[in-house]
Amino acid sequence: MATNNIEKQSFGQAGATYLKSTGDIEGQFCAITIIAATKFTTLTWNELNKSRGGSGWISSTAPSVAGETLTGADTIGSSDEFPAGVTIYGEFSKIGIAAGGIILAYHAA
Repeated sequence: MATNNIEKQSFGQAGATYLKSTGDIEGQFCAITIIAATKFTTLTWNELNKSRGGSGWISSTAPSVAGETLTGADTIGSSDEFPAGVTIYGEFSKIGIAAGGIILAYHAA
């Protein structure tokens, strides 16, 4: 049985980037596992808010989309902390973390 790209991505066969310092990484990522409690400084996630017509931005400022200003509930801000052990799935193209955070960003296959 052939292994498809989803299975490869799920098990990290396309590789991963271990990030424990501040600064952004860019590429095509399919999942992020939080190793130590982490706050994101940058996270570009194209699918976020698509069902609401959103822009895909996750930032500390609420964007305005199609005349609607998204509230804090619609975005992930720089003060939102993710606990260790959480995995987020999606199509990420830019990731940055605050000091003290540690993540494993899986490359898309």
